[in-house]
Amino acid sequence: MSKISFIKAGALLAIFILLSILLSSIESTIYERSGYQEEARQSIAESWTHEQSILLPILVIPHKIISQKKSWDNKLEKYTLQKVVEHKLHYEAFDMLDVTTELVSETQQRGIFNVPVYMADINISGKINSQFIKDAKNSERVQIKKPFIAIAVTDKRGFSDIPKIVINEREKNFLPGSQLAHSPFGLHVFLDNPNSDSFSIDASFKLKGMSKIAWIPSAKHTQLAVKSNWPHPSFVGRFLPQTRSIDASGYEASWETGEYSSAISDALTSCLGGHCEYLNNLELAVRQINPIDSYVQSERAIKYSLLVIVMTFVVFILFELMYQIHIHAVQYLLVGFALSLFYLLLIAISEQANFFMAYVISSIACISLIAFYMKAKLCNKQLSSLIAMLAGLDSTLYLIIQSEDYAFLSGTMLLFFALASVMIFTRNIDWSKTLTRQAAK
Repeated sequence: MSKISFIKAGALLAIFILLSILLSSIESTIYERSGYQEEARQSIAESWTHEQSILLPILVIPHKIISQKKSWDNKLEKYTLQKVVEHKLHYEAFDMLDVTTELVSETQQRGIFNVPVYMADINISGKINSQFIKDAKNSERVQIKKPFIAIAVTDKRGFSDIPKIVINEREKNFLPGSQLAHSPFGLHVFLDNPNSDSFSIDASFKLKGMSKIAWIPSAKHTQLAVKSNWPHPSFVGRFLPQTRSIDASGYEASWETGEYSSAISDALTSCLGGHCEYLNNLELAVRQINPIDSYVQSERAIKYSLLVIVMTFVVFILFELMYQIHIHAVQYLLVGFALSLFYLLLIAISEQANFFMAYVISSIACISLIAFYMKAKLCNKQLSSLIAMLAGLDSTLYLIIQSEDYAFLSGTMLLFFALASVMIFTRNIDWSKTLTRQAAK
């Protein structure tokens, strides 16, 4: 190879490094704009509600333990028995809870950003046979005060009506606040008969929230069924749903937990002692998401940007070798800038229109610019090949970034077929003669 060829190769390497820096800056812009989206999300949370986590009903039993202990009486100069009263709480899990939740989801807007929010219609039925109350009735040392049922939530602003509960077929209104030291926001209701050790409940309330909703099972056997009109759920938490169905109209899912899988009684006892980490980690949760929002899709697109630029440059190099034309390094640079500008256009337009339209507009604009610029250098056949290649690359790239689960596989296959195409089209080229002839020009 001649000195000129080495200089051009070095120039192309320098251009590639420069474009890498430029694309890295554009990628930073994506993260910056995504940060603005998170700020909008927090703004909506401040005026709507935050994500909700619901501690399902537990029975809280205030009680006092009466005991006697010996103490020295200085006046009598002997030991006497003194009465000691300790005030304590006991958390008891329900034997069974059946929970149904219907989520009506929509989006709230801040500026150009949209965030999923929901209104949850929650219905809870359950039964309990309290062994603690039963034992207390047969004990002279333990005196039950006024037991109550508590439900805790993350954000109390989510309640939009008066929550109601039916206890043993008698309807009552919940009182505000959970009365739980570790989770004060929520609801509570006192039992009419503090000595009743067996009862059933039916409760219902509406709760607003944003994006994620979680339920913390609080029974020895908990069944949860959820239905929503949001078509893009992400199931998270300690337990995944046992059944699920998802389509364009929404999703349905159901969970079931037992005492052996959740160790709920131990978790409640630990939480009563001030260690609620395990209890909180038992959550069954779902997040309403936009699985491939414009920033996620733009981020996926730019991950393949260097590949697109390299493939375009390879086509130009093949044009130079096969058709004996000369493309200056400055032209490579300007075409690289045009290809990089595609991603900046994509981010900007996708904030104002849906991603598909933004992609089409950006693709047409950049391909047209490159075709117009290279028209003076390439014949019609070569120009048509270039346009077809760029359009094919952009179409393939769009399919890749839409493939949430198969993006990596699709990108790898694209790279393989690109290399295979270059090898097939150049298999009959005599590289020694071609490079010598190119160097002699």
